[in-house]
Amino acid sequence: MAQPGDEHHDEIGEDFLDRLAANWPEPREQMHHGGWQATYELVRLLSLDEADHALDLCCGEGATARWLAKTYQRRVTGVDILEKAIAFAQAQAQEEGIANRVSFEVANVFRLPFPDETFDVIYGQDPDGLAHHRRQLIFEECRRVLKPGGRIGFHHWILGPGAPDDVRERFDRVTVEVGFPSMYRLSAEAYRQDMRAGGFVDIAVQDMSDVYRQHMEAMERIADERQPGSLDAWTAMALDLMRQGHKIGTFLSARRA
Repeated sequence: MAQPGDEHHDEIGEDFLDRLAANWPEPREQMHHGGWQATYELVRLLSLDEADHALDLCCGEGATARWLAKTYQRRVTGVDILEKAIAFAQAQAQEEGIANRVSFEVANVFRLPFPDETFDVIYGQDPDGLAHHRRQLIFEECRRVLKPGGRIGFHHWILGPGAPDDVRERFDRVTVEVGFPSMYRLSAEAYRQDMRAGGFVDIAVQDMSDVYRQHMEAMERIADERQPGSLDAWTAMALDLMRQGHKIGTFLSARRA
């Protein structure tokens, strides 16, 4: 029987990262907005260099998890719904000789395959799984696998606080129209509400729109160099909104109650 989140695999598709890489301005190992700049900021904000055991939510091909394991000698576990991405991450960990510190599993983030109170911290970098409109259930799962007082933090391609209703409607509508019908309620307010309902407190929101705007503008330049006007509809919409003064790109963090 299908359960929430199962549709993500069909919506995204096993070739998702290959498609995304076509106009990507960052190295392939950093398939999230902001690349290494965003990763270094994430480490600082969540003190990932000090975490005993971290969970990388929607880890993709696992480069950040492997880098954390190598650089800081920390235990990291990554999960993603794409089998192809996880197979690559596992093979790279073996090749790099760090499979004793970093591991990867195919998983639906609505059903994390770990015991209660496993992790000190959970992080994500544009974790598409959280874009699902029933993300409260994911936050409940995250709370379950976090140790008491554990933290969660992620940066994401969502609208920042204060976006008017017509902007939120357009953002959600275009996201659905480009092929992701389960992804809506994509604003900082909605995420904060769902994190609170999922059992988190001390929720903080930080603007990262400058990083996201610079990244998307670089995508636009690459697309125009390949073929003028070939930028994907979603990024074109996001850039249009940002050029009107709206904020896209947010970091959210919280603590398990």
